[in-house]
Amino acid sequence: EASEKKRIEDAFKNRILKVLVKENPVEVPNSLMLDQKQALIEDFKKRMSQQGLDEAGLKDYLEKWDKDFEKTASEMIQSSFLVDAIAKKHDLLCKQEDIDKKFQEYAAQTGIDEARIREFYSKEETLSRLTYQITEDNVLKKLMETVKVSEVSKEQLKEEEN
Repeated sequence: EASEKKRIEDAFKNRILKVLVKENPVEVPNSLMLDQKQALIEDFKKRMSQQGLDEAGLKDYLEKWDKDFEKTASEMIQSSFLVDAIAKKHDLLCKQEDIDKKFQEYAAQTGIDEARIREFYSKEETLSRLTYQITEDNVLKKLMETVKVSEVSKEQLKEEEN
């Protein structure tokens, strides 16, 4: 049940970000979009090869869905620009106490010693991801407090996704 609740929350957050991007389009530098697209493709290749998809199948898929990778990359960059702007405007950027609190949460949830968790996040890249995740969560909480939410049917959601 907890995983289902998390799945629903994540879907809701993604929907908020999509609407945010749709209503506030931002110019995306082509070089950034290409870098993000390549990162998405590399991640996809890794996951699919672990699931046994051969090189030919992978190539076909990538050709067929190239524009989707581009669209997703562009939306990700736009949402990160918007999240950053909102975070700065409303003082929602991740602070050290937010990170400390997250480490304590992780330790409580997993039973792993907090010092080991801190060690894992000592790498700049992993800490940067966590910092962005916390900032994004802060912004999404703020948006959820201020946006008007209305329930939609499954069919309507599927239509919007296409």
